[in-house]
Amino acid sequence: MLFSIHCDHLKIQRGPCQLLINYHFQAPVTLLRGPTGTGKTLFLRTLAGLEKPVSGQLTIQGVPLCAEGLCVPAYRRDIAYAFQDYRLMPHLSVLENLRMTGASASVAQAQLAHYELAHLAGRLPQHLSGGEAQRVSLVRTLLQPAKTYLFDEPVSALDPETRQRWLYWLRDFQEQRQVQIIYVTHQDAEAQIWPEAETFSLDHFNRFTCDSDDAEHRGHDHSASR
Repeated sequence: MLFSIHCDHLKIQRGPCQLLINYHFQAPVTLLRGPTGTGKTLFLRTLAGLEKPVSGQLTIQGVPLCAEGLCVPAYRRDIAYAFQDYRLMPHLSVLENLRMTGASASVAQAQLAHYELAHLAGRLPQHLSGGEAQRVSLVRTLLQPAKTYLFDEPVSALDPETRQRWLYWLRDFQEQRQVQIIYVTHQDAEAQIWPEAETFSLDHFNRFTCDSDDAEHRGHDHSASR
């Protein structure tokens, strides 16, 4: 299985936040870390096609997605994204939200049962707790048939016991499906679930100084570590 997210001098900017990523992600799982406000979510949104880079090239699983004169829209990218703010459709029940992935009712119900959420099938999102909404969002993401999965602090709203159970489920999902994952976390305990994962760190240096040759070189030195 090819694991490849290749960012070739990919320059991303939104407001004051500016990133320059020049790196080839080849590990099955990469933990994306760094202080709040350094562009982790912005980077995920760019991979997903929800933000357009200023310049550079992006190739994922061998498919060119961004280059000069090219920006493949989000709906044509083979990527599933677990948003930090869940993004459940408020007028649809939990089951109907899951069926938006194209899954049949029986498959969606089976997945709810597998992840111990069958009792939520008929509820609307406004009747879910924050932790329930986050878990439903995760199930919806896992139902999407993709080669690359992006998780933005996916268990932040869960209690410690439920969080641990979900971390093991996500690890099992990756091993069984052999997909590539980029996973944003601030928690060392979550990182320990993925002992073989690569860690890629964004810091405030990457955020503000990306234009000079010296800044670019030093930014690369600080951007990735095992």
